[in-house]
Amino acid sequence: MAGTGGSPTVNSIVKVEYTGYLLNGEKFDGTDAGQPIEFGLNQVIQGWREGIPKYQKGGKGKLIIPSSWPMATNHKAAFPAIPFWYLMCIWWIGSN
Repeated sequence: MAGTGGSPTVNSIVKVEYTGYLLNGEKFDGTDAGQPIEFGLNQVIQGWREGIPKYQKGGKGKLIIPSSWPMATNHKAAFPAIPFWYLMCIWWIGSN
């Protein structure tokens, strides 16, 4: 679903609500409904840095992360190298 307004850049601070799923449908992460988190896009995994700027404020959609893009260095041992996806909703976009 398209949002309205501008799109974030890699230097933006965003507030998002999300749920992370493995391809088999197993939920592995997420925010509580109606409780978005706020962060700088320069502080998150590559898939979010590249994917979230394609959304606008209020936009919703599926963000698929390829298996070749690791979650993060500290998660490699615990998280399998398989594709996964997020349902994302962009609540707010600001700047650093």
